Amino acid sequence: MMTRSQPPLAETLTIRAQLTGSACTAVGVVATGHAPAVELCRRLLAAGLHPDLPVEVYRGSVLCLRIRSVGEGARLQVRDNRFGEPVFRRKTASPGVPPASSVRFSGSGVAETAARASAYQEGHRQ
Repeated sequence: MMTRSQPPLAETLTIRAQLTGSACTAVGVVATGHAPAVELCRRLLAAGLHPDLPVEVYRGSVLCLRIRSVGEGARLQVRDNRFGEPVFRRKTASPGVPPASSVRFSGSGVAETAARASAYQEGHRQ
C-alpha cells in the first residue's frame, strides 16, 4: 500500500503578522513592546498554535522579518550588543508564557489556524 507523503507543516501553513509601530498582530493576537515579533511568538504559543508554524512579519506590504517557527521565535530576545546595536539572542531563561489575561484576541484567527494545523498533522500521521 502506498502512502501519499505530505509536505511539512511549515510548507503549507504560514502565519502572516502585521507590524505597526511597536505592535505586532497575527490571527487575532496582539503583542507590543521593544521586540513585538518575538513577543507575538510567545503569545501565539500560549494561545495554542503549533510551535513549528513559520511567521512572516510585514510592515505594510513589505516582508520585514521571517521567523522559521513560532517555537524558535519564542526562545529569542532582542538585546543591545557592546556597540549599542540590537541583536537577536537566545532567551536565557525558559520563555515565559504570558497569563491568559494578557493575551488579547481580536477574532477567531487563532482557533482557525490551530484547527488547520491540527487537521494537517492528523492527516500527516495516517
